Amino acid sequence: MMSSQPSRFWTKDFFLNHPDGFGRFGFYMVVLYAGLMLWFAPHLPIIDLPQHAAQVALFRDILEGRSKWTDLFYINYFTPYLVGYGLAFLLSYLMPIAATFKVLLALGYYGFIYACVLLRKQFGSDRRLDWLFIPGYFGFAYIFGFFTFLLAAPLGLLFIALAYRYAHQPNIRMGIALALASFGLFFSHGLIFIFANIIGVVFIFLKHRQFGKIIKLIYPYIIAATLLVCYILIRITFEVDSIGDAANKIYWGFNKGRLTFPFMPLTRYVQDDKIMLPIGLGFLIAPFLLKSRLNIKNIYAFVPLALLVVIWFVIPSIALTSSSLYQRFAIFLLPCYGFIFCNPQLDTSALTGSKSIPALLANCLLPLLCCVFLGIQTERLIKFAHESMAFDELLAVTEPHQRALSLVFEKASPAAASLDAYLHYPLWYQAEKHGLVDFNFAIFLPQVVRFKPSTTPAVLPGLELHPEEFNWEKHQGYLYRYFFVRNSKPLPSSFFDNQQCKVNLIKSAGIWQLYESSDCVIGK
Repeated sequence: MMSSQPSRFWTKDFFLNHPDGFGRFGFYMVVLYAGLMLWFAPHLPIIDLPQHAAQVALFRDILEGRSKWTDLFYINYFTPYLVGYGLAFLLSYLMPIAATFKVLLALGYYGFIYACVLLRKQFGSDRRLDWLFIPGYFGFAYIFGFFTFLLAAPLGLLFIALAYRYAHQPNIRMGIALALASFGLFFSHGLIFIFANIIGVVFIFLKHRQFGKIIKLIYPYIIAATLLVCYILIRITFEVDSIGDAANKIYWGFNKGRLTFPFMPLTRYVQDDKIMLPIGLGFLIAPFLLKSRLNIKNIYAFVPLALLVVIWFVIPSIALTSSSLYQRFAIFLLPCYGFIFCNPQLDTSALTGSKSIPALLANCLLPLLCCVFLGIQTERLIKFAHESMAFDELLAVTEPHQRALSLVFEKASPAAASLDAYLHYPLWYQAEKHGLVDFNFAIFLPQVVRFKPSTTPAVLPGLELHPEEFNWEKHQGYLYRYFFVRNSKPLPSSFFDNQQCKVNLIKSAGIWQLYESSDCVIGK
């Protein structure tokens, strides 16, 4: 018999935020859309992604014995990027390389949301703030294309969830599982490995304040620390000389840019993307408008955010050739901020709070901000798809398996509102046409494919930022068949002057130009 009472589905409280209502359905639909959004452009406007795609393509070519440059490289299996590159390597046999990275980034995003929700449940935090988990994945780390970091982020959160359980219910089996998870996390990304393990250690100290008890339980983290020390001794100590002075460069970056860290979950630097300022402020004030209270009954919920604050004020911006060290951790900022709040209501039926207009507006704020943020990202991706077609025209006239040099004078993408979207864009030639393009990430320590110390190229870090400093003799221009140039102004007539090769413009599209060398006296 049907109930005579009206369906609760159509009441405004149920529609907005009931635990099992359309509000929750709407949350999952927005999350689903965010992952699908990555398919709106053939190539994504994220800075380092072409370099990572090029690494995977070169990795495949070397293992399959079809690379012309096998003698220049060695395979670096002892790398904290192994999981991300390994997954991309396997998936690349099923689909094109660009699609491979979109699939993995989407899966990483969905995993990130799942892990955030899991941790929120463990901490007993306010489920209304789950909307805070949505935008951060598309912030600073995404814009720069820190592919392995993005894939490791959900694994780091899952590790923290396991560490939380271990601290509260320690046993040998869970300790072994934690140690094994730590190994997997190390080979996913070293920085997230350190971040998650520090949080796990703090959980142990907070829960078990007796020294003897702590010593008995901390062995999974000692194993993790041993692995880290081995990496430092074996990889960095013996290989840091191969990357020259760049290895010794440390830049702290204590400037006004550091003060914008709270907005880096949404953008690179808010001063360059001012539309994100009100959106970011909205995310930060939402818990107070919803009248959430601090989750003081669970002190563990404050640990991740506290560590992020330390990273914000203590960690340098650049060290050991790795850039944007503290900035990339902004991916965790909004979720960890949400963890420190719990719902003031004690009964589930009161979850949506008051039925007043201000309360309804407060309940709508986070969903609205997420939709606006994703709408902006969608618009930028669609515009970038059209803007970047010019490079595809150049790519279409190139022959595969050639060596090329990237000379990107104008790195910005007005369509994507990114200052450096095209910095490494010519690496798509290496990724999709099995060539070799410099400047190349194979010079850096964590890469799975590394230049041998004896074959380090003349094009070192720096030329990609200042292509006007290209010198034919210094940078061994005779090695390259193709020169990918992005510049709205004509190159000086003497730019490629040399006594070894003829260099001719063979294709122009938009502000892209493709030059080809021929009739070289010295072999390519």
